[in-house]
Amino acid sequence: MKTENLSSTGTILASSELNANKKSSPDHGKDSGGKESGWT
Repeated sequence: MKTENLSSTGTILASSELNANKKSSPDHGKDSGGKESGWT
């Protein structure tokens, strides 16, 4: 039960972080170096 709960929370957290990263990705990369070099 505890493991399943942790797995669910981890997945949700990962999804949330991925979403935030995807939204901040383009702007961050452009702001970082003007190109997509910051992305890599």
